[in-house]
Amino acid sequence: MKIHRFYYPHNIPEGIHALVDVDIVHQIRNVLRLEPGETLELFDGNGHSYTGTVASLSKNSIDIDITNISLKEKSPRHVALFVSILKKENTELAIEKAVEIGVSEIVPIITSRTIKTGLKEERLLSVIKEATEQSGRTYLPELHEIMKFEEAILLAKKNFSRVVLFDPRGTPFTTKDESRVAVCVGPEGGFTDEELAFAESHEVEVCSLPTHILRGETAVIVGVYSALL
Repeated sequence: MKIHRFYYPHNIPEGIHALVDVDIVHQIRNVLRLEPGETLELFDGNGHSYTGTVASLSKNSIDIDITNISLKEKSPRHVALFVSILKKENTELAIEKAVEIGVSEIVPIITSRTIKTGLKEERLLSVIKEATEQSGRTYLPELHEIMKFEEAILLAKKNFSRVVLFDPRGTPFTTKDESRVAVCVGPEGGFTDEELAFAESHEVEVCSLPTHILRGETAVIVGVYSALL
């Protein structure tokens, strides 16, 4: 039986806990219509999971009987996604799938060929939260502010042991035993020659993915998955 999961950024002791989060209460009462005795799981985004049962429901709160608390260790592979803002809802789709696969950080970037330059941060945070809930993860990925391409490359080189920029003109991508990896995915029109030159001048690996030319959101999925292998 599926156990419904909810992101709840609080430490909870065992025993009865009153949930007053408006969104979670609405989801449990009015959308899922859970009944007393049904099991659910809360997670705090920092590795802790709290499993319990619905004890009682009222209009504005739900009592949960927490019966088990667990802490999951972080994955030894930490992958950050530096992704150009894509058209329409494709950015949301790309980020959703990257979170489900296991990315740890997300950095939206603006490149020379980026068409859409704005994002709704609140909406993206919601996408990240829902994808984390759905995929069974206990650590919530971090969303960074929008950065320009050059700034993003410098940040990636500073914080990660391996930085890979995916482009069809690069050498075939191979997995290496690196614990902190940053992957960069460009817009629908790809990276410019100048951007590739800037990346290479800062010792960024320019690699191709083992498939045909991909849409931006598909490249994110394949790139993140490849980096996590």
